[in-house]
This record gives sequence, C-alpha cells and structure tokens, in this order.
Amino acid sequence: MDSRDGFARAADDLRRCIGEGGGTPWGASGNRPGALMRRAYLRVLRPYLRRRAEVDTAVLRTLDIAGATMREHERRVLLATDRAHNAAEAAADALEYARRIDGRMAVSVIDAATTRHGVLDATVCTIASRATIGHAHALARSVARVHPGTTVIALITDHMPDPAGMAFTAVSMEDVLNGAAAEWRAGHEGVALEYALTPSLILYLLREGHRRLVFIKQESMVVGSLEPILDGLGTAGIGLTPHLLTPPVGPDASERLRDVMLAGTFNGGVIAVNDTSDARRALRWWESRLQPECEWDVIRGRHYEQRWLDLIPMMFDDVAILRGAGLNAGHWNIADRGINGTPGHLRAGDDDVAVLRFSGFRAEEPDVLTRYVPGRLARGLPPPLDLYLRAFREELLAGTGPMAE
Repeated sequence: MDSRDGFARAADDLRRCIGEGGGTPWGASGNRPGALMRRAYLRVLRPYLRRRAEVDTAVLRTLDIAGATMREHERRVLLATDRAHNAAEAAADALEYARRIDGRMAVSVIDAATTRHGVLDATVCTIASRATIGHAHALARSVARVHPGTTVIALITDHMPDPAGMAFTAVSMEDVLNGAAAEWRAGHEGVALEYALTPSLILYLLREGHRRLVFIKQESMVVGSLEPILDGLGTAGIGLTPHLLTPPVGPDASERLRDVMLAGTFNGGVIAVNDTSDARRALRWWESRLQPECEWDVIRGRHYEQRWLDLIPMMFDDVAILRGAGLNAGHWNIADRGINGTPGHLRAGDDDVAVLRFSGFRAEEPDVLTRYVPGRLARGLPPPLDLYLRAFREELLAGTGPMAE
C-alpha cells in the first residue's frame, strides 16, 4: 500500500473521530475512537516510525562511516604533512650543513692565500652589541689574518663578553662615556646606539693614548693591507671615504646614485683619525649632533650617524678624502670598482682591496646580499667575491663567543 493512501485513510479515520465530514462525533453513542485510532496507527504511523528508525539508523551508520573516513583522511593528511615538514627540515639542514662546509673551506682558502703584513701602526676599533658580536669577532679575526699582532678594540653596548677566547679587547659604554651611558641608552636603541657612539669611541681611545686609529664598522672584513688608508690619511686629522668615486654605471645606476644621495656623500664604515686638535674638535661636534639626532629618516636628511659627515669637510680643516678604490668596497660601489683578483688578493681596478663591507648581510639569510636594497642577491656576486661572502658568513656563525650574563 502506498504510504500516501495510508495517510489519507488515517486522516479520514481521524476526522470521523472528531465529527468532521458527516461522521459520528467523538464520544457519541456507538463511536469507537479507540479502534479507529489503532487502525490509523497500524496502517500509517507504525510503518512510518519503523521506516524513520531504519532511516535514522542508516543515517547514523553513514555518519559513522563518514566520520571514520574523515578521521582516516585527516590522519593521512597529518602524516603526509609531518613527513613533508620533516623532509623540508632535513633538506634545510642538509643545505645548511653544505653551506657550513663550503664556508669553512672558503675561510681556509682565504686564510692560506692572504698575504701577511706587519703590525699596523694604528689601532683598529669597532662597535658591536650582543646581537652583532659575531660581526666584531669576524672583523677582528680578519685583521689578525692580514696584520698579525695589531690591536683591535670593540665597544660593546650591552652585555660585556667574557675576556676568555675573545678576538678583540672589549670596552664598555661606562668606560667610554664617563657616566653618561644610561642617558645614551635611553635616547637610542639597537643599531642606532651602535652608530651613534662612533665619535665617542674614537675620542675615548684618543684620550687613552692611541695616536692613530682606523674605525671599521663591524659588518666588514679586512682582506688586504690597511696601510693605504693610513697613507691616504697622512698627517690630516680625519680621513673620510666617499661612497662613490666615479659616476655609477649599469642598469641600476640611477637607483644607486639616488641611494647615495639619501645616505650621504661619505660612508661611515671606514674612518681614519690622527690625534690632532682639529680632529678632536670635529669629533666632539659630531658627537654633540648624534646624542640627540641619530635616526634613520632620509626625508628629513637623517641617515643615522652618516649624513653629518657631509658637513665636516665644510666646517673643519685638516680633513683628507680617501679616494682609493679598494679602501671601502661595498654593495653600493662594487659594480663600479672593477673587483677582480684571486682568493687572498682581491683587487679593485689597479688597487688592492683593503676593506670589504657586507653592510646589511645576515647569516640567517645567506642568499640576500643586503637587507637595505630589496632584490640585491648574493648570487649576483662575481668570483672571488662570492668566496669572501661565504667565508664571512662562516665567520659570523662561528664567532658569537662566550657572553657574560
């Protein structure tokens, strides 16, 4: 029997029970509502309820099967994801291991091929923090490779290192600033503090009796003799290195020229100083400007400590412009300097390279040459520059050194 006919007959029975459609009213004499209700139940409701129970059971069973299937699918997806993640980690570890081996080989090659020069007639100094102390170690080791026995002093802006195993002599901000360390820390943070203390460190070392200094920013390697820097300084009080020596060339020439216009004429990464009265006056003036104004805001003419250097040749005498092509080579000028040569003997045109700058390079991003210029990648470096970059990265990774808590 079709369920719809059953529902119709049950509806007729129910209507007769309640007196509709001409039937006997509910409760009238001779009416049998119980029998009619039972017949309606037997004809329609019981089969419906039975079917509903079967449907509910089927639905629950289907849901159980679907749930089990989904759980199994999720398990397999998680397992596959976990395996893929482990594979990716293993591949990254393998790549990092290969890079470390390559970096160590690069260090060995450069160390074996570098010409040793005598003790430098100057003190090399730099500035670092706990975060960048590996850079200071890399710089100090490169100085020792080229000029064994030369004094290297690093101002550490926060936690002082344990002297054991250090590649340099460390001094603190309290040593350098005569009680003003807290004020400087309150006014600057991060790299801004490191950059701001450049003239303060140089003045401190002059007061301590160091007659001639070469300041080199910590993200650098000494790859050849520093004597040409001192020769260029001569008897002048301060020697400054320009970002550019010739108009830039290449497809990004305009961009690099604009970058230099924003960053300043001179690069703060290599500065030479003789202890003269004019040098001290210029350094004190520079220090007075950096205490309140060492920030990166190129729209307002601020590029940390660097833009102030543009004014020093204008306001002070006894300033030398160090124009050697190899005195301060970095990502902003290597395209114009004709870098060539062999490991251990790097050349910029006809000049030996003294200082190779890796400004903006991070060991954790080995494929990016500098974070300051988007898209400037390490793979664009010609040999043997690529060898030096790999060696520099290995020196960073190996040179954190023990730190005192």
